[in-house]
Amino acid sequence: MVVIQEIDYQAVTAWGGLLAAVAAVVALIFESRRWRFSLGIDTLMKLRTQFHSEDMHKARSAAAKSIGAKTYSDTAEVLNFFETVGLLTRLGALDEHMVWHAFFYWIDGYCQAAKDDIEECRRDDPTSWADLMFIHRQVTRIEDRERRRAGAPAKRTPNLERFLDDEARPHG
Repeated sequence: MVVIQEIDYQAVTAWGGLLAAVAAVVALIFESRRWRFSLGIDTLMKLRTQFHSEDMHKARSAAAKSIGAKTYSDTAEVLNFFETVGLLTRLGALDEHMVWHAFFYWIDGYCQAAKDDIEECRRDDPTSWADLMFIHRQVTRIEDRERRRAGAPAKRTPNLERFLDDEARPHG
């Protein structure tokens, strides 16, 4: 004897609707990630353009000269730039690996060259340069990992005098 069961079309419709909703949510999540990634790239490219602009070259030159003279009088614009990069990275607007790729040389150079001034500011106000320190730790961690992966020697101490001389030179 063959038993024929009735199909509950309301249940089939409900399950179909549920599966369609789940598929839509999954697609939305993937599209959101892709959009966020694209926006991060756009933001990074704008930051690179700003960093290599004529005005920022002048600010970098002045910062390098003031660090070399140990006055630290003209470092704020450059350090604030990287403070902003750190904030955007910490909040997830920028990918830290892309920041490492684009800015490690300068983040590391300025953080090490202005270390005394940064530490003094942080003694007075521990929140001062917090996002700058955050991004420096993150990109340094990535640099160390990438050097190990490439079989390169451990990170060497940068030649800060040469870094400051290069940055103090007019660009263009």
